[in-house]
Amino acid sequence: MLTKKTKYFEIKAFVDQNKKELIHSVKYKRKKIKSLTLNDALSKEYNERALLTSDLKRVLGWVDHLLKINLDASDNAVIVDSLFTSISITYYKCFAQTKNAIRKKVQLSKNDIEQSKYGKTDELLYDLRMKFVAHRGQTEFEYHKLIKVNAFGKFPSMVIPISAKAQKPDSDLVLNIKELVISLLLRVEDKNKLLLEKIESNNV
Repeated sequence: MLTKKTKYFEIKAFVDQNKKELIHSVKYKRKKIKSLTLNDALSKEYNERALLTSDLKRVLGWVDHLLKINLDASDNAVIVDSLFTSISITYYKCFAQTKNAIRKKVQLSKNDIEQSKYGKTDELLYDLRMKFVAHRGQTEFEYHKLIKVNAFGKFPSMVIPISAKAQKPDSDLVLNIKELVISLLLRVEDKNKLLLEKIESNNV
């Protein structure tokens, strides 16, 4: 159950698992009043933009958490691995190709990134996302090697496997990711604000 209070209204909403939709009610001074769910093209676009904003804020929240913990501490290894994987996957969800016309209009593209500042960070996140989600392969964050050890006759030669998965990012990379995500979030929120103003003017 979600409860939101504005200057005049109290709004409650929940997801109906049977109908697979968001059900809501609006009250003014504890009395239920009529409300209408907007379903025009601009409103649908705004809803998609709101979901995009939510994903970017989630990434930013995970990045902020990484910046608060000791990335080198072995006790934090699982947290760092999980958060860094989530960051790379969710970040590139915002760029995912789609056939949905409205979603396609909203999704981020390389044109939204200031390449001179953030291009390399974006490329690294893309590479990691592809490795984590779609492929296996050697990267600076994930590798596996076999080492043959020859002990000069003292004991038989041995083949020893070594591996590391999703090695920790350093603080510089995490800060770069934060700057990149903030720049995208500001751009998206500016568009959201203008779009909401347009929707409100059309429905007054």
